[in-house]
Amino acid sequence: MTKSRTQHHNDGQRDRAEGNGYNKPHGFFDEIFSLGDRSDKIFDDNKAYREGWNNADKQD
Repeated sequence: MTKSRTQHHNDGQRDRAEGNGYNKPHGFFDEIFSLGDRSDKIFDDNKAYREGWNNADKQD
C-alpha cells in the first residue's frame, strides 16, 4: 500500500523534529527515470515530505 500525501508530510515533520536527517521518499534516480502518472506521484510525495520538514523547522 502506498503512503498518502499526509503520511509523507508527517514523515518529513517527524524526521526533522527527531533529527533523523532529510530522507525523502523517492531518490534522485526515481525522479529522473520516472514517466507519466508515476512521475507526478513521486514529485507530490517528495513535495509533501519537504513541506513537513519545513513545517517542523519553523516550529523550532
